[in-house]
Amino acid sequence: MIHPWTALSLGLSGFVLVLLGQSEWINATIIALGMLAPALRRHWAPALAVTGLSLPTWLSMVVIYAPYGDVPLAPLLTADGLGQALHLGLRFSALVASVVGAMAWTSSTEMAKALQVTSGGARWAYVVGASFQVVGTARETASRVKGADRVQVSIEKDERSQVLRVPRQALMVMTHMLAESTQRAEALHQLGIDNPGPRTLLRPVPDSRLQRALRWLLPVVAVGIALAGRWVA
Repeated sequence: MIHPWTALSLGLSGFVLVLLGQSEWINATIIALGMLAPALRRHWAPALAVTGLSLPTWLSMVVIYAPYGDVPLAPLLTADGLGQALHLGLRFSALVASVVGAMAWTSSTEMAKALQVTSGGARWAYVVGASFQVVGTARETASRVKGADRVQVSIEKDERSQVLRVPRQALMVMTHMLAESTQRAEALHQLGIDNPGPRTLLRPVPDSRLQRALRWLLPVVAVGIALAGRWVA
């Protein structure tokens, strides 16, 4: 498992390379690496995430730029407009792939553990961990609320209950999650999460000198490649 800071450095390096490089070859390479490298570990979520986030942007780029070029190709379609849409679409997909692909090599648990030994302490670790888990928690709560509400509606057999079903379920989910967060905050306060300073971990995130060196080296290499590409061009 790659250390979370190394994964962040890798994603930041790819982000900088895309912004400064402005090359379709660089963008295509980062997209391929960001989508295919995690797939070697049978981890398909990054590829699906990059595709799902990029597709609406690609479509909007085509709608915005394709009809307004100077070289007609077809009705409401121009060659240079399509080229601009392709360039911007590749760039956006590369930015997404650089971050999503890099973070696929770590986990929210490892990120939270790494944050606990920083000066921010456990507070930031809890914020990051809770942010990653909020979708799953909301989905599980919604499932329980739907089951309970379905039983209640079948017992009452009231048409007005059917009309108000969705707003009632949404209100119940929000109320339940707010109550859970309040209880969790009280427990965390008793554990001293507000106390300043880093925490000592029983099993810290594995790290090495090589990874610590790579965290500083990767952004420098990315900037160097981008500047070299501009100078050659």
